[in-house]
Amino acid sequence: MFSHRMISRGLFGLMNLQKCYSADKIATNLMPVFNRAVKLDSLRYISDHSDDSIFNVETEEEFDEKVTNAERPVLVDFYADWCGPCKVLGPILEAKVTNRDGKVSLAKIDVDFAESLPERFNIRAVPTVLAIKNGEIVNRFEGLVDETQLEEFIDDLVERP
Repeated sequence: MFSHRMISRGLFGLMNLQKCYSADKIATNLMPVFNRAVKLDSLRYISDHSDDSIFNVETEEEFDEKVTNAERPVLVDFYADWCGPCKVLGPILEAKVTNRDGKVSLAKIDVDFAESLPERFNIRAVPTVLAIKNGEIVNRFEGLVDETQLEEFIDDLVERP
């Protein structure tokens, strides 16, 4: 259930607890740390879909395979679980992609778990959405946009030659 990154981050967190608390307080605080990790892990995958139009990406190899080499256009959503605007935009993007009947895909990249992808694409804020067609970035936006702008953004991507 836990990825190796989550476990190593959890252990790093426990080492930080050691610096701040005595040994008896570490045991008291251990359960909330793991409960939070389980909650975060379940939130990361709550949007998993059975079809292949919406998917999570964590590594450069996955990105190249599923996005750069994709046959159809791809929206790439850089988000974070702690980001309020991301929680608003994410479900709207998923609904818009689902309503496109396979004409566009959505790659979801959690900036807290992705390797070097945020750096590769110069992501400075979340949410940031990239529009990629034929392996090239053709458009992008940061922050929230209204539904009309989002529809135009997706239409432009899908209809682009």
